[in-house]
Amino acid sequence: LIEPTFIYGGDSFSLTPPRVASFYGEFIEALLSSGPIRGITNITPEGIIKIALEPPVNVDTVAAAAVKGALGSDGLGELDTYDKIKI
Repeated sequence: LIEPTFIYGGDSFSLTPPRVASFYGEFIEALLSSGPIRGITNITPEGIIKIALEPPVNVDTVAAAAVKGALGSDGLGELDTYDKIKI
C-alpha cells in the first residue's frame, strides 16, 4: 500500500484532475526535505502539521515504488512516508 501525502509531476497545474507542475513540486520537495525541516517533522506529534511538513513525492518515484511492490521486492509493506517511498 502506497500512501504519499502529496504527488507532483507534469508540466502544468490543473484542478481536474488535481495536479501540481514538476517545477513547483521540486521546489517544495527541496524545501521540505531539507535538514532543518526534516528535524522539525520528526519531532512533531502525529496530526495535520506533521502531514503538512511531509515532502511531496514525484509521480515517477511513486510509480517506481508501485512496481517494486507489485514485484514483491520492496519488503516494506505499507509505504506511508516520504522516506519509505524514496527507498
